[in-house]
Amino acid sequence: MRDFELYHPNQRQVIDWFTHSDNLRCLVQDGQNLIFFGPVGTAKDRLMAYAGYRAIDYLQPSADDLYSGVMPVHYLSGQEFYGRLRDLMDSEFKDDTEARYMHELAAPLVLMISDPHPPYGKMTDFQSAQLYRVIDRRYRLERSTWITINAASVSEVEGKLTTPVFDRLRQDATLIFCNWPSYRERRQTRIGIE
Repeated sequence: MRDFELYHPNQRQVIDWFTHSDNLRCLVQDGQNLIFFGPVGTAKDRLMAYAGYRAIDYLQPSADDLYSGVMPVHYLSGQEFYGRLRDLMDSEFKDDTEARYMHELAAPLVLMISDPHPPYGKMTDFQSAQLYRVIDRRYRLERSTWITINAASVSEVEGKLTTPVFDRLRQDATLIFCNWPSYRERRQTRIGIE
């Protein structure tokens, strides 16, 4: 986190949580969920990636997991997830199935999902159902699921993810509110614009 630019006072509490305590190690070892939410451009994905790299150091996969090729941490874009599901509908390969894909997503000790909510509009019923399948299966296996989502409040997170999905994610979860302005706004040149 040394190169994480601090430009707003609200960032300090979040960075301190990551760097000056055993919070992340305990969260990882206990298999807890992590939800990063806040406005667009607040580096939620970057924070989640940092946590994922640190999680690899804390996880000790079983010999069976290593033998079967289970990755301890896996990153997934929400939109890539839905795209892969659409592709599976048209797949000509009999081993390329939704069930197999869901099994693959249940395997990692930590699954990081970036922005499972579409960038505009609402999730379709199909998207909601498929996200629920992944979250529910991981919930029953007691495996950590981490997500990032653009939302201004916990109730907005619940509304975007749907109550059944959010209910499973929030149990024993840490919610991190990234409540500061977009870093992209700071990285632009403005000429003649007030």
